Amino acid sequence: ILVESISLNKKVATLNVGETLQLVATIYPDNATDKRLKWVCPSDIVSIDDNGLITALKPGVIDVGVYSMDGSGASNYCNITVNQPVTSIILSEHDITLPYPSEFQLSAAIEPIDASNKSVYWESSNEEVAMVNASGLIITKAEGETIISVSTLDGSNLTDECHVTVKKDPNDIETVTLDNLEIKIINNKLSIEGISTETTVRLYDINGRLVAVAKSCCDRITFDLSPNSIYILSIGKYSLKVTS
Repeated sequence: ILVESISLNKKVATLNVGETLQLVATIYPDNATDKRLKWVCPSDIVSIDDNGLITALKPGVIDVGVYSMDGSGASNYCNITVNQPVTSIILSEHDITLPYPSEFQLSAAIEPIDASNKSVYWESSNEEVAMVNASGLIITKAEGETIISVSTLDGSNLTDECHVTVKKDPNDIETVTLDNLEIKIINNKLSIEGISTETTVRLYDINGRLVAVAKSCCDRITFDLSPNSIYILSIGKYSLKVTS
């Protein structure tokens, strides 16, 4: 008596890397003479043993097949999707002070680089002080404090936070000395030397309005200043007062 059909307990399944799934095959008719089965997986996305135990190895999609060995040609398959979950998410900053009004770009580093779903959700605990858009851009709205959080959306439930203080008067922002930077003003031109490539620098007037933004392509950035004016120079999470 030949095998007529094979049914599986799963036709579609999703696993994370490292997870296992037991496939169970049921043979019809029950009184088939030769019930031997062969499990086939034509890829290294998953492995499968002689008993139908699947182990997810790397991200991808694959059909795992089971075949009757009695020559009847009866077979079935299960479609397996393997995802690589996020294992770490880290913000570029964790405690910053910003003037009002201003903008500041946060970024989130996700590990591993081959994570299947790198989508994240940004949120501000106090949107009256500062809001954050879907790209991590903070927009200050009033004096106060808020927590900007970023969370993974792949089911790993990972999150990171940045504490943000917003001060309307730029004179209240702490002035710091930045190592390896030479900042000077000559003929109403502000020059910053020794700055890292791709660093974004923002210049605000004394009322906190954004005057200019520049990203370094070498180790030097310059700004033109109005005579006898006070500015707030923002480099990363640091701010300092400059006078033309």
